[in-house]
Amino acid sequence: VKPEEPKCAAPAISEFTANNKEVTIGEKVDFTIRIDSDCFEKWTVDFGDDTRQATGKDTKDKAWHKFEQVGTFVVKLTAVDAKDRTVKEAVRIVVKPEKPKCAAPA
Repeated sequence: VKPEEPKCAAPAISEFTANNKEVTIGEKVDFTIRIDSDCFEKWTVDFGDDTRQATGKDTKDKAWHKFEQVGTFVVKLTAVDAKDRTVKEAVRIVVKPEKPKCAAPA
């Protein structure tokens, strides 16, 4: 008789939020990540701007990023469990140009 494998519910993303969805170039955006799973392995965040991805292994975690281009970016969180099941969530971030600095009156 084989021993019974432990239960392993597929991962679920309970929270993936950004502290600010509209920023200027170079402004830091903080992302909150919460994943529910009995056999969670890792998460990956793709910021949608061709930069390095963030990764982690905690079910309650944070990631941050500074966008260096103007545009609208779809930031995607992917969570993977021990059975290679994945779940995804996305947040849209709008990046605007820096506000011009006002020149001192002459």
